[in-house]
Amino acid sequence: MSPISAASLIVLLEGLSFGATFPVLSYYCRELGGSGLAVGLMFALVSGPRIVMNPLFGGIADRVGRRPVLMINTIGTLIGSVAWALSPTLWWLGVSRAVTGVFGAQAALSQAIVADVTSPDERASKLGHLGAAFGIAFSLGPVLGGLVAHYVSYAAVGWLCAAMQLLSLAVISIGLVETVRPASAEKPDVHLMRRPRALHLLAVITIVTLGFSIFNSAYPLVAESVYHFSARRTAVAIALSGVVIAAMQRGVVRRVARGGREPLLGRLGMVVLASGFGLIAITPPEWAYWLATAIISVGTALYSPMLTALLSHCATPHEQGSISGYNLAAQGIGRAGGAALGGAMYQIGSRHWTAAGGGSLAAFGTGAALVLLARSRPPTDGPRGDGAVWPTIFGWMRRDFFGAFGDRGGGVIGVP
Repeated sequence: MSPISAASLIVLLEGLSFGATFPVLSYYCRELGGSGLAVGLMFALVSGPRIVMNPLFGGIADRVGRRPVLMINTIGTLIGSVAWALSPTLWWLGVSRAVTGVFGAQAALSQAIVADVTSPDERASKLGHLGAAFGIAFSLGPVLGGLVAHYVSYAAVGWLCAAMQLLSLAVISIGLVETVRPASAEKPDVHLMRRPRALHLLAVITIVTLGFSIFNSAYPLVAESVYHFSARRTAVAIALSGVVIAAMQRGVVRRVARGGREPLLGRLGMVVLASGFGLIAITPPEWAYWLATAIISVGTALYSPMLTALLSHCATPHEQGSISGYNLAAQGIGRAGGAALGGAMYQIGSRHWTAAGGGSLAAFGTGAALVLLARSRPPTDGPRGDGAVWPTIFGWMRRDFFGAFGDRGGGVIGVP
């Protein structure tokens, strides 16, 4: 089995576990006495620990290898799934989500595996394989989770996830070869977190994930209260999203993400994403809600592998685990903040206000990330640690929002 195939299979299995819990978590939380705010906090407990643990595990994997660190993480998420299945109280469910968050570095390590075995020019298209695997998982996982929750129980979804993680352990043990090469004696002059281009991209990833997560955490709640979706119907809607992402990344992204097109495709994806959030914000009729879900999925399929590929170009071959960890940490910051905010909006506002407010904030955050991406420039003479790397986002929004759509040439991030 090739490393990319093994990494894709690991992402597929972990994605199935995540997707199975996504439409069920809000219902399980309420069954145990939780409120809308508690639902948001449960999502945050999965994302929050990754802010610290993903870079840590990524750095360790750069030194000792991908396989042992993947094994440790998958055993950890397996324990989290068993804890879900045995949760007697809301607090215990929170512990299970936190354990899953601590050991949730599989995506970062899988991205590092792809970076280990690909050249920069082909990396975005190969990362599309991971995106397609996650899209497939996100189309099947919610359906499986919804069916198990409907015909057995919400707690039984934990056993389903545990089975997926056992299969993932088998893939790591039998099918994955080690991809980390012996480190060279020469060390980079500048730490990853002091390279302006890496910081710009991490800021983009954080902002766009924050916007996406505001919408994402409130999606099951709004679907239930505004459109009267059941757990199964919510699972079907999320499955539609996964199908669109898989089709886009398998059929389109891997073919067009070559020749330095990553910046263009990343910006196009965020424009599409913001338009989908904007449609959600007007609380449309149900058919338009389905359409908005598909539009958001198209945008996600376009921007996500492009930003990941561009970020990987900021690191040396022996830093790919670390940079992938920082990538997932930035996403963790966005997801944790967005999940808590989305849950709080539902708790204190009306159901229609939650949809409108969440969609509007998500669209604004995506627009801010788009401007930041358009204004970021690659270094001309190698990475440096000095200079201002956090200019005011709102100043860029005022001066350059429209320029972000028409900028060409040196105003975007190029491929070194």
